[in-house]
Amino acid sequence: MAAGCEELGADYRLPPGLAPLARHKADFSVVQGLSNKFANEAHWGSTFWLTGANRFAEPGQSFHNSISADQVAAGALGVDTRFTSLQLGCPDPVANGHGPGLSLAWGQRGKPMAGFDNPVLAYHRLFSDETMPLAQRQAMLAEKRSVLDAVLVDAKRVQRGLNKTDNDKLDEYFQSVRDIETRLGKDEKWLDVRRRRCRSPSQSQASRARRDQADV
Repeated sequence: MAAGCEELGADYRLPPGLAPLARHKADFSVVQGLSNKFANEAHWGSTFWLTGANRFAEPGQSFHNSISADQVAAGALGVDTRFTSLQLGCPDPVANGHGPGLSLAWGQRGKPMAGFDNPVLAYHRLFSDETMPLAQRQAMLAEKRSVLDAVLVDAKRVQRGLNKTDNDKLDEYFQSVRDIETRLGKDEKWLDVRRRRCRSPSQSQASRARRDQADV
């Protein structure tokens, strides 16, 4: 069923909020009427929106979350892409009524994932060419790897003698380091692959005009 109307099936009418997606209608389905019985706070809907988690699932903890649907998809679809996942945020999530975690994206261990709160930065991350010479970028990645190696050595030294609670925290830290190592490996793989060009709106309009003229 489409949100905001009563029609069922493929011929439903798009509500005004989804009207800009009309040309992609055949490629998506709209689902409504879902709820999370464990999240009834007014401003917490965004926290569990993509996870559907039970915040009380962990005994002794007042808050728990799980991996979000976008990150499940990223784990499968992002293997062969330059960026496994790019998260988007907003500059003032608290004022916008966002729930705990301040993110829609949650990682494998149920921790919020930071993202871009500026669309211009996200655009440049996707499409802007690197201005730094390749050799310099390779040197920077090598330096980051050496820093990570030193951090892991220190962390493993600290691990001895910790109680279970502290060890759990340290495990989260190790996972974060492993995630960084994965990103560095992907950065190295894509170092000499140029980003795709994104045409400006004026270029796109000109291209459509040429196609229209060709059709005539």
